[in-house]
Amino acid sequence: MIKKHYLYNKIKDGLCGEEKLFDFYRKNNLIHHVTSKEQALKIISLGKIKYNDGSFKDTFPQSKICYARYRKCISLFNIVTPTVDELIEVIDLWVNFISRIKPAIFINFKIKKISDRLISNKTFRDDAVKFKKTRMGYIEDIYPASLDISLATSFLILDNKAFTEYSNSDKEVKKFKNILSFKL
Repeated sequence: MIKKHYLYNKIKDGLCGEEKLFDFYRKNNLIHHVTSKEQALKIISLGKIKYNDGSFKDTFPQSKICYARYRKCISLFNIVTPTVDELIEVIDLWVNFISRIKPAIFINFKIKKISDRLISNKTFRDDAVKFKKTRMGYIEDIYPASLDISLATSFLILDNKAFTEYSNSDKEVKKFKNILSFKL
């Protein structure tokens, strides 16, 4: 157990950086896809999240050797089911990943809504190792198909360690798209 890690108590208490982001996801039982504002606008226009066939720019730690890309799946981050110690083990990767995207856009899904096809990290871990592919331990789950945006619960903009959530209603999506179009 890694109790000396500087984020341990903050995560345990649901107060980790990013304006209680961990608490928000755990309390609402949400899983999320992270993308840039440009890609978020494309996803909304297309009406679905597609797997990265190499035509989208990679954002660290993504690469050509990512397991999700290898299996033609979508990466989703699940900070609900891992234990606090598992989160501690990979938190630097996750925070580093989202901090490189300004602003980071989160497309949120209720885990129950997509669980019928969701493949957990524990399920594909051995296969990823076997094929020498990378994955983000514990928190990266994958979805083996395009993910219809109508299944999204909400969208979230994380900018300068504060977040704003927009529901997946026509009015809120329009507002969200307008804000993304003007955001620096």
